This record gives sequence, structure tokens and C-alpha cells, in this order.
Amino acid sequence: MAFAVFAAEGLAVPVHEIVRRAGMGTGTVSRHFPTKEALFQAVFLDRVERLADRAHVLAEAGDPGAAFVEFFSLLVAEGAANRGLADALAGAGFDLEAAASGRDHDIMAALGGLLTRA
Repeated sequence: MAFAVFAAEGLAVPVHEIVRRAGMGTGTVSRHFPTKEALFQAVFLDRVERLADRAHVLAEAGDPGAAFVEFFSLLVAEGAANRGLADALAGAGFDLEAAASGRDHDIMAALGGLLTRA
């Protein structure tokens, strides 16, 4: 639910609105995510992990050109549909680099690899 709210409303959405839409109590969410940034980071990293997994699958595809186009199209669609990600990329108080540090989810490297292969 948090993903959908961040995607629709962006990073400015208050935590209480996310909690309300999820039908949960604020205490339940705050025990797991002490700040809105921590909640967004968890949502963001889950989405990035899914994109990275798709890039890895496409890297093994038989048609490298089609694989690149599919992944690039996926990234464009994701960016267009996800206001929270767009806010984060625009520097709206969220450090994407720090959030993804130490993880094997470098989307730009995956895109570069698919482009090179294509």
C-alpha cells in the first residue's frame, strides 16, 4: 500500500495518510519505520530490487536489442508512474545513493550492460 501512495502522491504525502489508506495504526508502522524516509527507503529498495532482477533475466535473453528496449521501456514507465521516485530523483530530501549503498541494485549499470550487449 505504501508503494501505491508514494507513487501517486510523491514524497510529500504524510505518514498518517499512508497509514489511513492501509487501514493500519500509526504505531504499527512507526515500530517498523521510525521515519517517513525509512518507510520510503524500504519501498524504494524493494522496487529497485525488482527492476534489477528483471535486468538480470533480460541480460540472458536471446535477443539483446529487444532485451534493452524492454528494460528501457520498463524504466520509463516506472518513472512516469511513480511520483515518489521522481521526487527522490529530483532531490526532494531523499538520498538515493545512500539508500542503495552496499546493494547489488545498480539500475544504471544494468541498463548500460544491456545497451552494450545490444
